[in-house]
This record gives sequence, C-alpha cells and structure tokens, in this order.
Amino acid sequence: MGHEPGESWTWDELVQQVGAPLEDVATALYRLIRHDASWDRFAILNPGCSDAELDAAEGRIGHWLHPLHRRLLRLSNGGTLPCSGPVSILAAAVPREPAWRIAGPFLTPEEQAAQPVLVGRMLRPVAPWILGQSPPGLDRADMGPDLEVLIVFADGFGDQCWGYVRGEPDRIDGYWEVPGGGRYPEAADFAEFLRRQTLYTWLDTPAFVQSVRSALARR
Repeated sequence: MGHEPGESWTWDELVQQVGAPLEDVATALYRLIRHDASWDRFAILNPGCSDAELDAAEGRIGHWLHPLHRRLLRLSNGGTLPCSGPVSILAAAVPREPAWRIAGPFLTPEEQAAQPVLVGRMLRPVAPWILGQSPPGLDRADMGPDLEVLIVFADGFGDQCWGYVRGEPDRIDGYWEVPGGGRYPEAADFAEFLRRQTLYTWLDTPAFVQSVRSALARR
C-alpha cells in the first residue's frame, strides 16, 4: 500500500491489516480502549445508547442515522473515536448517569466534567469537550446557509465539523468556519467517512494490530 513505518494509518488500512470487516474493527477498538486505556490516554468513551434512544434521536433530527453510526453510538454515546485524531462523535441522548464517561487520564478536570452536545444541536463547529462547556446556541438568522443544511454529528479540533446533508439520504459534508472556508464534500456515507479517519502515528506497530485482533476475539 506504499505505507511507511511511523506514518498514520487510516481506519481502512487498519481494517486491511487486521483482516476483519470495518464494523468489527470499530467494535474491537472501543473494546480495546475500555480494556486498556494506555493505547489512547485522551479517549472519551461513554455508556452506549439503547435502540429506543437512537430511534428518538432520529425523530428529533428528522434524519436516519447510518447503521454504522448507530453501532458506534451503541458502543459509546458520543465521545472521541478511539485511537484516532481530532474527531469527536456527538451524543445521541442526554447522559443517564452522573459519571457518564470513561475519560483518558491525560484529560483535565474541566474536560472530564464537560457535558455532551447532541447530534443536530451543535450549530457552531467548536469542540465542546475542549472548551469544558457546551457552546452557546445560535439563532437561525445567525447561521450561514452552508451550515444550516447540515445535521452535525461530529466535530474536530478548531472550527471544523461534519454532518449529514438535509434532503440527501447518505451524503456527508464538512464545514470550516474560517475565512475562505465553508461547506465541502466529505464522504458518500458514514462508512466512507470512518474509513478515512487516521490513527495516532505511534500505533503503527505489529503489537497494536495484534491487540486489535485480540480485542476482536473478546466478548
């Protein structure tokens, strides 16, 4: 694949290395971090959603959630993608427990205390778990037309977010809130979006691949 040691793998490359379907590798990564947080000391994983909560979220946002997106939300109600770069999946339901997340040991107390932003509710693309609070809501009149058509489901570091496109069943677009930014095409669907995400560079090792394979075997 032309991959050099020490480079970032994409999720798709990890899938090829592990030799298992994307859905199973995603499940294994969540299982791995819950079992051994040393692989991702910045991870934020929450209790998962029930099917009823996911159905209610779809009714609230007026759009279906991709089956793989639903699977990730069953594993964790929002939080960071395990072992990955700056992408945080927004929550589908409000937390049910006071201690609602499993947080990596490198997070500050403010980051650990941050409350989730719900899918479709975040109107300004700022990572709330970095700010330690949910960003203030915006009136529709304050929203640019590019951002208004997105049902935001994930954000990144800085002024970037990703969302389902209203009126289209699968398409995902990104949004940069910077001068000269705006909306741009990102992926044909959620599975493609996930395949494009990168892993931390230090995980480019046979030991990590073997750990993911071992996590696949655990139940």
